[in-house]
Amino acid sequence: MSAELGISEDQVVMAVSQAISCLEAWQKQLQNMEKAIKSNAEKTVRDKIEELRLKELALEQREQALLDEKKMMQSVIGRIDEVVDVNVGGGKFTTARSTLCRFEGTKLEAMFSGRWKMALDREGRVFIDRDPKFFGTILNFLRDPEAHFELAVEDREAFQREVDWYGLTHVMFGPGGPAPPLPSLPATTEAPTEAMRENMLAQIRNGVRLSMTRRPR
Repeated sequence: MSAELGISEDQVVMAVSQAISCLEAWQKQLQNMEKAIKSNAEKTVRDKIEELRLKELALEQREQALLDEKKMMQSVIGRIDEVVDVNVGGGKFTTARSTLCRFEGTKLEAMFSGRWKMALDREGRVFIDRDPKFFGTILNFLRDPEAHFELAVEDREAFQREVDWYGLTHVMFGPGGPAPPLPSLPATTEAPTEAMRENMLAQIRNGVRLSMTRRPR
C-alpha cells in the first residue's frame, strides 16, 4: 500500500515514530499539568487549613483573654470598697477603690478596675507618675461631685491638664469641655482705687470658681 502511495516503508516507520513521540510528549505535558494542578490544589487546601487553624487559635486566645478579664473584674467587684493607698508623684493618698472607679469609661476607672497592671512603689502603694498638686482636688470631686472649690488663676491650665489626663474632663466640665476662659482685666496705667481693687478681685474670684456639678453627657 505504501508503494502505491509512493511512500517508502522507512518513511512510514519514521512518520509513525514521530507521531508516537508527539503523543508521548503531549502525554507528558498533560501529566505535568495534572501534577501542577494537583500540587496547587493541595497547597490551596493546606493554606486554607492553616488559615482556619490560625483563626481558631486567635479565637481561643481571645476567649481566654475575655475569661481572664471576667475573673479579674469579678475579683475587683468583690473588693470594690477596698481601701487603696495611692502614691501620685510622691504625694500619698488613701481612698476607696469605688471612689476611683466612680465614673465608668474614664482613664482613672480603667486604672483601678483591674484591667490595667499598675506599678507599685517600695511600700506597695499604687504609683501614678503625675503631679500630686491637684490629685486631692480631683479625689474630692470623685467623693462628692456636687462639691465646689476655687483655683488660683495660675493653676487653672495645669489643673485642666491633669483632669484631662485622668479622662475626667467630660464628667467634671460637661460635654462642652473645660469651663470658659477667665475674664480679662482692663489694662490701666492709673493707680488702682479701692473700688477698682474690689472689682478686680471679684472678677478673679468669679472667674476661677469652678462648679463641679456633673453635667449630663
